[in-house]
Amino acid sequence: RSVGVILLLIIIFLPFLILYQYGRAFFLFGDLYTTLSTLAKGFGLLGIMTLAVNIFLSARYKFLEHLFGGMDYIYRVHRATGKAAYLLINLHILLMGLRYLHIDPTFVTAFFKDISSLYLIMGKAAFAVLTVVIAVTLYARLPYHIRKFIHLLMGFALLLAGAHAYLVPSDIAIVYPLRVYVLAWVGLALLSYLHRSWLGGFLFKRYEYIVKEVNALKGGVTEIVLRPKGRKVLLKHVAGQFQFIKFFQPGFSREEHPFTISSAEGERYVRLSIKNSGDFTANMEDLEPGARAKIEGPFGGFTFRNATYKQQIWVAGGIGITP
Repeated sequence: RSVGVILLLIIIFLPFLILYQYGRAFFLFGDLYTTLSTLAKGFGLLGIMTLAVNIFLSARYKFLEHLFGGMDYIYRVHRATGKAAYLLINLHILLMGLRYLHIDPTFVTAFFKDISSLYLIMGKAAFAVLTVVIAVTLYARLPYHIRKFIHLLMGFALLLAGAHAYLVPSDIAIVYPLRVYVLAWVGLALLSYLHRSWLGGFLFKRYEYIVKEVNALKGGVTEIVLRPKGRKVLLKHVAGQFQFIKFFQPGFSREEHPFTISSAEGERYVRLSIKNSGDFTANMEDLEPGARAKIEGPFGGFTFRNATYKQQIWVAGGIGITP
């Protein structure tokens, strides 16, 4: 985990090393105006870099699991970087306006209302989109497909923020190595977002399975048993891992959802024990044997093998403990 987090911090803070090497005029602290300007631009740089790595982490690349110790931990980092990016962008906008306060308070309100330049429009639009996404993600109780669609707007927010960074006449425009570095990360994040969210992640490996059994268990739990489409056991997992699955049956939702694998290691069949806890899981009993399914995974580091202490006692209730 520490390797991934350290690498993430290096990626986010590297622009300041580039500025120290090629654009030391960035670090101005002569008076209140220049100090607040420097801090505001610094928060802006950190904000767009944090947003870019946040989008990149959401693409579910398998190689990232080795750096962070599992996809379950990557999602925790993804959530943390999303909040951090929003906070940093807030500070960027706030300080850009407050730097005028000691000169003339009317300049502050004029700044926040100003949409005379395209880069200002792009920047404020990015902030507005990001505000909606963060508010819905953290506080709104909406159907899953609506929340998922709104969450996809994170990529649009990064596109607007990237356009703002490209157009604004600041250090990114003046210091060429910085411009290349920041826009390269924005471009990489947008490509990963486009591939995963809009092109279906066609380059990612997926396993084809067929629903073999649908068993209604006690406590509102439905057990889905899937057999591989073919003779070989395709999915190899360890206890505690999860996978993303999409079902193909007329009249049944094709949303992709993550579920912990409840079958034992080495079993030919994949078993999922799914509790009725939402709009999608409430319809599990509507699945019929013969329905197709596509599985991506396995993911996660919440396993016995990764534990520091090998002597453990596990106590589980309900459908168990899931990552």
